[in-house]
Amino acid sequence: MSHGIQLIELIRELEQRRHVFLQDPMQVTRRLAASDTPHVERLYLRAQQIDQDQQLQRQLARVSQRIQRVSRWVTLLWLVLGAVGVWLLLQSDQVNFFAVLFAILGMHTLLLLVWLLTFWIKRRQVATLPHWVLKRLPQDTVSQALASFWTQRFLRGRERWLGFRLSHQLWFASLLGVLIGLLVLLVTRQYSFSWQSTLLDTSTLVWMVQVLSWLPAQVGFAVPDAAAVASSRLVAPTEVARDWAGLLVGSIVCYGLIPRGLLWLLCWWMQRRPESLDLNASYYQKILKRWQRRELVDPDDSPVLPVSLAKSQINSIHPRLACLLDTPLEDVTAGWSEHVLGMDWPMQSAIMDREQLTELLAYLAAHPVQLLVGLRLHILPDRGVLRRLEQLEQAAAGGVIVALISTGDADPVRREQWQTALTERGLEMTFLNVKPSDEAIACNP
Repeated sequence: MSHGIQLIELIRELEQRRHVFLQDPMQVTRRLAASDTPHVERLYLRAQQIDQDQQLQRQLARVSQRIQRVSRWVTLLWLVLGAVGVWLLLQSDQVNFFAVLFAILGMHTLLLLVWLLTFWIKRRQVATLPHWVLKRLPQDTVSQALASFWTQRFLRGRERWLGFRLSHQLWFASLLGVLIGLLVLLVTRQYSFSWQSTLLDTSTLVWMVQVLSWLPAQVGFAVPDAAAVASSRLVAPTEVARDWAGLLVGSIVCYGLIPRGLLWLLCWWMQRRPESLDLNASYYQKILKRWQRRELVDPDDSPVLPVSLAKSQINSIHPRLACLLDTPLEDVTAGWSEHVLGMDWPMQSAIMDREQLTELLAYLAAHPVQLLVGLRLHILPDRGVLRRLEQLEQAAAGGVIVALISTGDADPVRREQWQTALTERGLEMTFLNVKPSDEAIACNP
């Protein structure tokens, strides 16, 4: 299901960027409302139907294949660089043991400890793709959405473990190249190992070598004893070279290859764990709410009843805001949005054209609010009006409540038309009766 979740998340990213699909996501959502499949599987079916030509699935597969291909070639490159590096390091037959050991394992051990330390520290996430890289990507919506999608997945998704695994894989390949190159040199050349120090005396170096050689000795590698360490200061006796070489190889294996290999296995196992969707996200909650409302309405053969909102249904997390859609301000009583459902809704604007709608959508994208949309009840619920309501509902983080405003006796036919249309789209509604002689608006339950 991993590829399915990737497709679902990419559809979400594109919808939030207002990408135009071959299939209208709202229509696909309504078609799947009667399905009894689990929510995650239904979201996957929805994503497949939206991606009718499978272009998005092919692009996701192409990116995954490219990541695998690049990782293989880079791993091979690090393997070769490790072998070349140790060959350059051991050009002389007289070798300072600690200098060579530090050159091979020093940076590796430091970065390994930093990774282990920072792995458990919660810190602010930063973008993994630099700004200049994003600017050089194609500027179409799909390419930008893919860049944002993979950035977020490497930060918080399962691909975060893929990034960790690739890091350990590269270091493992580098150390494996070092080990292979070192073994070839030790087999074909005669080296003499010594040590030098201005501050440390022989007894201290003997103790350090004993600590260092404990684990390799347990595995079975030959290690120098105290006498060999003492005799190797400044001079390089060839009779103990085999023991020093065993300690060098054993240190690379025990302190380099084994820890990296175990961490690679850990990341590989974590990456293979089942992936889940965060269904509590507002994007998925809106879709599930439409399906749940439809599931409650469809089995009932009785006429559609008005949706009556209780005060408890008003989202208290987001600020409230009101606007009029296709309804001039002069056509409604001043203060129409006061005391609606027991709450006051500050008036934003009257949306009469596309430019005003675009400005409101931009405002909603930057400010998470719950929106009360006022509509004259006599307006026909045609496709254009419903489409604008759907756009507002998608943009409003706290959702949309549609207030159908009448100034007298409501047309029962038009009222039923609005009830049917809004219920099918999972939009909450209420009815407001504006009495011409009053400045107040009463909520008609």
